[in-house]
Amino acid sequence: MDQIPNIAASYLPHIPLPLPPDSRIHITASVFPLLITPGPPVLLFAYLARRPNTLLLRLSILPFAVAWCIYVITSFRWMTPEMAPWNWALGVWVVECLVKIVDFATDTTGFPRIGEIKPGAAKAVDATHASYNETTDPPPPSKSGLSPNGHVTNGTTNGFAPSAQPLQATPPKAVLHPLLDALSLSCAWRGIGWSHGRDTYVPPFPFPDLQGAELKRTWLKHAAYQFLSAFFMLDALEVLVKQHPNFRTPGPSSIFLASLPFAPRWTLAVLTAWLTGCAVIVGFQMVYYLLGLLAVLLLGQDPRAWPPIYDAPWRATSLHDYWAKRWHQMFRRMFLVMGGWPLAWVLSLLAGKVAAYVGVVVGTFLASGAYHTLSLYPTGGRIGGGSMLYFSMQGVGLGLERLFRAVTGKRIGGFVGWVWVLLWAVAGSTWAVDDWHMHGLGAGIVVPPVLSPLRAVVFPLARMVQERLSL
Repeated sequence: MDQIPNIAASYLPHIPLPLPPDSRIHITASVFPLLITPGPPVLLFAYLARRPNTLLLRLSILPFAVAWCIYVITSFRWMTPEMAPWNWALGVWVVECLVKIVDFATDTTGFPRIGEIKPGAAKAVDATHASYNETTDPPPPSKSGLSPNGHVTNGTTNGFAPSAQPLQATPPKAVLHPLLDALSLSCAWRGIGWSHGRDTYVPPFPFPDLQGAELKRTWLKHAAYQFLSAFFMLDALEVLVKQHPNFRTPGPSSIFLASLPFAPRWTLAVLTAWLTGCAVIVGFQMVYYLLGLLAVLLLGQDPRAWPPIYDAPWRATSLHDYWAKRWHQMFRRMFLVMGGWPLAWVLSLLAGKVAAYVGVVVGTFLASGAYHTLSLYPTGGRIGGGSMLYFSMQGVGLGLERLFRAVTGKRIGGFVGWVWVLLWAVAGSTWAVDDWHMHGLGAGIVVPPVLSPLRAVVFPLARMVQERLSL
């Protein structure tokens, strides 16, 4: 603790210089609470963003919050190689907080909910459209039947059928309600129930016809099953990944085994990348449903606010289908804020609207690459370019799909499209996955051995049975 500066004595924002890995503050139980401190500023800015005439106040305190986030991500680290995945988690947490702070601090819309004419004020329903309630009903479908991201709307708002719209636009009145309102906005990664999330695809809710206690009971069982199955699968995938010869001991290791010939070496690398991608999917599932269980049980949230996070990404038949619909959309707005919208604005000034559209796509994937790169900083390893290369190439792949459609008049799809996605999203991910494992993620601890069903229970029992049988 003696290494921690007296923050109260630092009145001016500053950008601290990055510390060498061995010079950073070792994370212990007494230091750990400081890692949580980027979270409260997110709630503060979310609260202020929903209040009128706060833009100057938000901009004035923005440098302090940004400086503190940079300090946390550059100054703290678990020093043991086994904790590399947890150092990465620290980077993910801080970068996410930083982007949300910037988003809430610079916004001028007030982040209205669906059905609000402005924050805290519900929109009145025109008598000429009395059959349509914007608070609970979806917007009328466009002539093309497509949402702004190009997917079939099927009469849904933010991915929900009218009966499954999770949030109501009730203006907060009590003292506690604005705080819960800020928490809701901070956690609304896909913007479900908020106007800024209208363009985001959300998979259909599994129980659209249930209501009340029956809905809550059924969803809690569903969420518990999803959480437990994802936990067991993540544990199994971690064990499988650690069978790679380079991951038997903690530390940075490549997914490419140099002793193998070219074809087996690349086959092993692609298989490892695929297993890592599966671990990412089930890891997101596990955390998502755990948070959903806590939110519904402890905070009384509507289960319909927790629809599925993925829409079967393994069934994607185009990169557009994969990234805009089937992959999780939790970071969509974050990447737009980080790169998509800024680059689109610059290109619109230089070359017009068409260039702006290109800027949104390119900027979003550049931001994704930057996010996956910066989040590795707390691991202490040398920052590589694998993530930037992989996610930038996804933008190229989307451009090729649009070119294919312009030349042939058809969208890529079917089995050929599925193979196309497999090549770009899975085989191509070897660049990014190798970068991650070169920072020690594959050989580090994901599920602590004491909590691992396989390592703490199944394997010891199997060894015991084997020993008994051999007697």
